[in-house]
This record gives sequence, structure tokens and C-alpha cells, in this order.
Amino acid sequence: MGEMNKSYYAIIPAIVRYDKTLTANAKLLYGEITALCNEKGYCWASNNYFAELYNCTPQAISKWINQLLKSGYVSVQMIKSGESIKERRIYLAVAINECLTGYQQKFQEVSTNDEGGYQQKFKENNTGINNIINNTDEEGETKRKRFIPPTHEEITQYCSENSCPININQFIDFYKSKDWKVGKNKMSDWQAAVRNWYRRDQEKVRNKSSTQSFDYNKQLEENQRLFGAVKK
Repeated sequence: MGEMNKSYYAIIPAIVRYDKTLTANAKLLYGEITALCNEKGYCWASNNYFAELYNCTPQAISKWINQLLKSGYVSVQMIKSGESIKERRIYLAVAINECLTGYQQKFQEVSTNDEGGYQQKFKENNTGINNIINNTDEEGETKRKRFIPPTHEEITQYCSENSCPININQFIDFYKSKDWKVGKNKMSDWQAAVRNWYRRDQEKVRNKSSTQSFDYNKQLEENQRLFGAVKK
């Protein structure tokens, strides 16, 4: 097991870090597995190795691996020699592994001696991986980004830049009361909602103006009729 002590880096993506069904130790073990997968594409370490590494029992390691298996983050293959098990191989889930592969390639392009460049690449790629995984469900389909309601300042700036003044407090109060939903669905584009609100406001102004003009003309005709009647 001596060769496992190489300085491999570990990665624990957001989908694993924030999984409430996993214990903290299972998440840590996942990171250790990613580190050992760097060399051969799979982790070949035994429960005894991990137990010695983390000062726990092999049974505890088995429990953590089962958590990762149940959640679909890893798969296990047993390599047999006759009737006995020669080796256990732990593989990362395909979707996560694809993300990590791209990360590893970028990682290797940067010299670890160049601390600034290393840290910058680490930040850029780690963000990219987390975004990909966070927006991907179990079937590999892209999820919608989680909607974050805009602030008063954001709406003010948008209205100013796009020449669509609206009553911002009224807009926010209205959609807050609806839990920021458009119909039955959660709002996905507040800028579009602002533009629609502005267009409706303009339509109301035009309709009001048209109605007032109609009433004025009608009143004028009525006055002329009455004036004529008096004159007679």
C-alpha cells in the first residue's frame, strides 16, 4: 500500500458535499476515493487500508462505502481468482467521473510550483464542476437554475438601463404575494417579468387615454345638443 501515499489531490463535488443522506465521514471517504482514482481510474484500496488511515474499524469503512453505493456516487467491482476475491475496485459514478476527468486535465496543465496559477485554475475549474453537477439530475438532464428574487436596486438599475420605468415596490409586493410565481410555475426570468409589467402599464395608460378622449367627445356633443335646444 506504500504507493498509495503519493500526493494525489482529492475532490468532493457539491452534489456529494451537500447530500444530507451521507455522513460527514462518508463524504470524506469519497474524497479519498477520488484521490486514489487519479492513477488507474479506480480505487483499489481495501477497507483495512482506509481503517488504518482514518483510525477506525473496517466495518465503519464498509458502512460509509455502502452509503456512497446507495446514493449512486460509486460502483464496486470484485475481481475474482477462482472462488476467492483478488481485488475490489471502486469506480466513481459516470456523470461525476466525466466532470472530474475534465478537471484533472486542467489541473495537470498547471505547475504546482506556480502557486498563483495553480490557485486560479483550481478556483475556475472547481466552480465549473460544481455548476455542472448542481444543474444535472440523476438522469443527466439539465435542471433549471434556482430562481433568486431580484433586489430593489437590481430592478431599478434594469429599468433605468432599458427605459422601462415601473412602480418597483408594487412589482415586488405583487410577486412576493405570489411566492414569485407566474401562474403555477416559479418565475425563471424576472427581467422578462419587468418588461411585461411595463408593457401592461403602457397599455393601461393608452386605454385610459382613449376612454377619456371618448368621454370628452361625448360630453361635447351633449353640450352642443343642449345648447342648441336652449337656443331654439
